[in-house]
Amino acid sequence: MLPLAHIGITIFLVSIVFLPITAALVGALAPDVVDKLLLVSGLAPCGRFFSHSIFFGPILAVVAYLLTRRKDVALAVLLGCYLHLLMDTRYFLPWFYPLVQYDFYCPAGIVIRPDLIDMCFESIGAVLIPVTLALKPKIKYFKRSNFKRLSSGNPSRSGKNEKN
Repeated sequence: MLPLAHIGITIFLVSIVFLPITAALVGALAPDVVDKLLLVSGLAPCGRFFSHSIFFGPILAVVAYLLTRRKDVALAVLLGCYLHLLMDTRYFLPWFYPLVQYDFYCPAGIVIRPDLIDMCFESIGAVLIPVTLALKPKIKYFKRSNFKRLSSGNPSRSGKNEKN
């Protein structure tokens, strides 16, 4: 998957469950950033290495929690990492590395060969970024108004106590 797909789809899904978008964005981009940096520095055999395993997300989430002391930030980072992996399932992923050894085959350097499916997801991501950012204030209002209404013990739509 390409960056716009990772960004757009992740922030859209995370905003629906009311988690911090910025933290999810860090989680969504971290696997590619870390593995590509490891590849360029000669420390990884492939562009999908350790951070494309299921173990990277929890490690990054713990680091996020230790830095912020916020569970919602850690959860958003974890969700971002796992959404990244789900979007990359069309290609080779070392799911259980380093517990399972994989034969890493990679062409020389970083090669990007998008196909029609990649371009469709990239287009969807490009559309979801501005849509999500435009709807974000409305989503926050929806969350806040529902919380106030439910916490007051009155499930009415208006949020006011109705008397007959």
